[in-house]
Amino acid sequence: MAEFLRNGRALAPVAGLAGNHRVHWSTAAVGILAPLTLAGVAGCTIGVWLAFPKTSGGASYITGGLLAGCAAAVTVVGLVAWVWGAAVSVPQAARWRPRGGE
Repeated sequence: MAEFLRNGRALAPVAGLAGNHRVHWSTAAVGILAPLTLAGVAGCTIGVWLAFPKTSGGASYITGGLLAGCAAAVTVVGLVAWVWGAAVSVPQAARWRPRGGE
């Protein structure tokens, strides 16, 4: 999140040239939401693969409901981080003013 906010200041000129702040929302989606969601999907996939060998009784400690809950939780965290990152970077862009020599 901190890395995105640091880059959010660098996006201020682009948002000014574009005339809207959709740049921040789309960049936050690519930089925050997509990696977190993909990490959740990859984690659940790897978790299924690792838990595939069941116990001797045939039971598995990782159920489909648990995996769906984990994937949903990571997606919700990704959505919250996306909205938060974009909402914080928009005011940063509004405060940006061009200066010579930078």
